[in-house]
Amino acid sequence: MIYTMQDIERFIKKRTRLGIKPGLERIQLLLQKLNNPEKEVPVIHIAGTNGKGSTLTYMSAILQQAGYTVGTFVSPSPLSIEEQFSINGTAMEASELIEIFRRIQPVVEEMDCTYEYATEFEIMVAVAFLHFHNRVDVAVVEAGMGGRLDSTNIVDPILSIITNIGFDHSAFLGDTLQSIATEKAGIIKAQVPVVSGVEQEESLSIIRKQASERQATLWQLGREFQVKQMSDKEWIYSSEGERLDFQLKMMGVHQGKNASLAIQGAKLLNNQGYSVTNEHIKEGLRKAELSGRFEKVASSPHIVVDGAHNVEGISAFVTTVHHFYPDKDQTVLFSAFQDKPINNMIEQLATHFSDIYTTAFNHPRSMSEEDSPPSTQFVADWKEFISQYVHEANKSSTLFVCGSLHFIAQVKRYIREI
Repeated sequence: MIYTMQDIERFIKKRTRLGIKPGLERIQLLLQKLNNPEKEVPVIHIAGTNGKGSTLTYMSAILQQAGYTVGTFVSPSPLSIEEQFSINGTAMEASELIEIFRRIQPVVEEMDCTYEYATEFEIMVAVAFLHFHNRVDVAVVEAGMGGRLDSTNIVDPILSIITNIGFDHSAFLGDTLQSIATEKAGIIKAQVPVVSGVEQEESLSIIRKQASERQATLWQLGREFQVKQMSDKEWIYSSEGERLDFQLKMMGVHQGKNASLAIQGAKLLNNQGYSVTNEHIKEGLRKAELSGRFEKVASSPHIVVDGAHNVEGISAFVTTVHHFYPDKDQTVLFSAFQDKPINNMIEQLATHFSDIYTTAFNHPRSMSEEDSPPSTQFVADWKEFISQYVHEANKSSTLFVCGSLHFIAQVKRYIREI
């Protein structure tokens, strides 16, 4: 029986050994045995290779500004289990998480008896909907991986958003943009509006085809609506003769695009009985922030962290660095999971940085020195490296730390301590 957070962690660890098992049969059975809490929660479903977290944050902030109670579910948080599940920005209390797990545990063990082994992520999806049930006006839910066979795809959403298509999780999603787009497009449901930020024509054609076949109205960035950057934090959204100026707290040349997807989504919700004004949108976007996304965590010297953990993410990170820090003395410290395309990500970093350091962090999937390309310098102790940088570097210089969100979380905790 589960009584403490340590009991939950032990329970989850056993499920982690099952690995990733795409498919909807187990989550469907699990939720059915829990009386289908997901069926009574209006859901905005977000999939995409990058930008899901930022788009979710913008959408949640807009809806909260409009007076709605908003639940959010994100892919596994590197900080704590509770932080995967929030209502109006407040993470679930440990006491409630324990209570929910006590309800879920016997159901999961009953499924084990018939060899329907629920995975860790499937259990987390169930936890999310039990938490949101009868508490939220709407939930914004981030797909874990892909879309078509992702456990979150059990929902019948009121709105679907596909942020972009890029290469990640190729072992499960395929190694072509077309195959990955097919998986992401799997979240498109019959007659449910879709907002897309997909750019590549070979991917976009698949999105269009899926939307047409399912009679889902498609709103495509660059066609039905546009976004333009005016300054570092000022942008303009436009659609059908309408113009909306907005400001963002989060830095990044790609953030305006993510925000525009949330704007378009919010406007479509007005067709479904919601009431979201331009002022709600502007104020929500102005307040929205997300940990680990081009976030300055120290000054003199500057330290900026970013959870760019795939090739497209690193490319966006490098573009943002070049835009905001074009002439400064810069160093980058990078680490990622060993199953990521590390060489390709280092190549992207090398287009801007001359001093590239790699390291390992506390996670079983972390890269090691053997995974580090010879063009980089491997750091055995990243804490010592950062401490030395803080005490010896020129106060006007900048250290960028990027890669796995798990690595970024550990770095942020350490910097708070020194």
